[in-house]
Formats: sequence, C-alpha cells, structure tokens
Amino acid sequence: MRFRLRTLLILVAAVSVPFAWLAWLKQNANFHRRECAKLVGSVATTTGRSAEAIQMEMAVLAQCPPVVTRWVRAVDADGTQWTIFRNGGHTWLGKGKVNVHEFATAVYHSILAQRYTSAQFRPWILVSEPAVKPQAVYVPLSDDSAWHGIARPPMVEVKAE
Repeated sequence: MRFRLRTLLILVAAVSVPFAWLAWLKQNANFHRRECAKLVGSVATTTGRSAEAIQMEMAVLAQCPPVVTRWVRAVDADGTQWTIFRNGGHTWLGKGKVNVHEFATAVYHSILAQRYTSAQFRPWILVSEPAVKPQAVYVPLSDDSAWHGIARPPMVEVKAE
C-alpha cells in the first residue's frame, strides 16, 4: 500500500487536535490555580493563617451551589475584628480585615480550576465559566435569614465599607 503525503498530513492533524485540546485544558487549569494561589497568599497574610488552610476553605466554598458570597465585618467581645463569609450552607470566619473582592475572585478562580481539571479526564465535555461571576455581597448581621444558625461568639457589626 502506498500512502500519499496528503494522507499523512490528515492523519497527523487528526491525532494532534485531541492532544492540543488536552494541553489547552491543562494550561487553563494551571493558570486559574496560579491566580487563586496569588489571591490566597494575600488573604492568608491578612488573616495570619496558612495558605493551605485558606485554599482548602476556598475549595469548599467553590463547591457550594450559590455563587454569591455574603459577608459582614464584626467585632467580638475582646475587640478582635472578624470578616464573616457565607456561601450556601458553608460559613467561614476570617480574622482581620479581609479584602472581600479578592476573596470572591479567588473562589471564582478555584471554580474554574476545578472545572478545567475535571475536563481533562472528560475532554468531550465543554468547559464554561460560571453563569455569574462570584460576588461578595454585604449583608448586615441583623438579617437573620442570611446568618441564621452560625455558631459564633456574640459580635457587634462594624460599619460596612
């Protein structure tokens, strides 16, 4: 059997397209992981916690169905400032004055990194960005529907930014 150069080029193109798709998925997953790590480092510096612990919390928040993170700043009886985040049923307390927009953007990058990583194992599934970019929405402590059931010390709300 004789094959022509055209046949070889068609074969090479047909084989290389799936590999290029996988490389693109991996590159995007790594990009969003790096962006999340940058923002996690900033949040970890502010709160005084380890970056690994913050990254684990953000991964949990990224898996919650709603993409809107509610937040409020409060002070406990000792005068310690807290930033409280709530996404779905998950609540996170951050000591100090956390930049809430950095936090929401880090959750967004975490969501996309997870989607691109899982698409590497199922390349036939197209990856899309979340319908709504995660937002940080201020909700006062007096709103019982947003903060109901939080196990925390009694806190007094600090004026929103």
